[in-house]
Amino acid sequence: MKLLYVTWDSPQVAYLEGLFLPILERLRDFDFRFDVLQFTWGDRDRIEASASACAGAGIGYRAARVRRGWGGAGPLLTAWRGGRHIFHQVRASEAHAVLARSTMPALSMLCAARRGSVPFAFDADGLPLDERIDFAERNPAGLTHRVLRDVEAQAARRAAAVLVRTSVARDIMIARAGAGCDPARFFVVTNGRDPSIFAPLSPEERSIVRRSIDIPDEALLLGYAGSLGPQYRYEEMLLLLRMLRERGTDARLLMITPEPHAALDLARATAPDMLANCVSFRAEPNGVARWMSACDIGLGLRTSSFSMQAVAPIKLAEYLLCGLPVVGTSGIGDTKIAEESGVFFPVRNSNHLDLAAACEWIFHVTRDGGAPGRARTVGMTQFSIDTAVRSYAAALSGLRNV
Repeated sequence: MKLLYVTWDSPQVAYLEGLFLPILERLRDFDFRFDVLQFTWGDRDRIEASASACAGAGIGYRAARVRRGWGGAGPLLTAWRGGRHIFHQVRASEAHAVLARSTMPALSMLCAARRGSVPFAFDADGLPLDERIDFAERNPAGLTHRVLRDVEAQAARRAAAVLVRTSVARDIMIARAGAGCDPARFFVVTNGRDPSIFAPLSPEERSIVRRSIDIPDEALLLGYAGSLGPQYRYEEMLLLLRMLRERGTDARLLMITPEPHAALDLARATAPDMLANCVSFRAEPNGVARWMSACDIGLGLRTSSFSMQAVAPIKLAEYLLCGLPVVGTSGIGDTKIAEESGVFFPVRNSNHLDLAAACEWIFHVTRDGGAPGRARTVGMTQFSIDTAVRSYAAALSGLRNV
């Protein structure tokens, strides 16, 4: 079955290449073949990089330019006119159906449906509209938000399948779709990573990686991989580092981020006494695994909010597959199995008492020789790319009958 995957991506992220292409490529094993239509405002080099990655995966690629500005009307106009792009690309690629990721592509898909009958699946991929309220101060009573909220509900009602990342998100999307909507059309899928890439290092390899950044083998190395921003609780990471060092532990913090200089500037501003114990740099997507595997603990602290109930942090998959126990915020992602396995410590309030308890847990889990193996097992069970592909295949199977 041929599908057109429609996505809307900022040039600052590489989710298409790093997360979704490996899943789309492996769905061939379930007789799903894809072309990609990417709405973006990236420059020519960024578009060429995406096109090259798709070509390497044997997937066709086309970019559509997103209009910016006009008081926020530019993206809406792009999405509205995007239905024409989708309709023509469906015909050109002889696709049988569309997989629309997130709200703006869903709007384009609804517009495309007016031109002809095009079955589609809607990948809600979290609750992006609610994230804008929680973190970008978007007005929930504003016209743009109300229009897009209606788009979200219509897409959930009309799609042959709706994909979400957590069981809580599934319940929310079913409620928003309204009475009479069949819950069997709503599927939880996972953000899977390749366990052959995200894997523990041998003791010898671990030592080599650590020495390359002047980290002693015996140091307690906390690892963070991801973006910066107020929702990522940067201050709490530094406070946890300080508390560990105050207990006489040679604790260090390794930050792999697209903005390494900004990370160190934040450390200098908020915890200057910890700056000497922090290392930060940028790594290529496939290089992140090697650095994280040299750590002892993965950090996944994040501000709790309504929208965060619906996300499945990619870093959680990466940490666990690398054999790292994780200190993370409670209620973000489906972490029950990891908690029950003793490899995830849920921080509920990010206050001093919770972080003190996290310190004691870190001391305990790093002395537990079986913890890395259990973390890897949980990662393989919940977050491997094979698990992700199977969950996508089950969700998309309904398109065959439309």
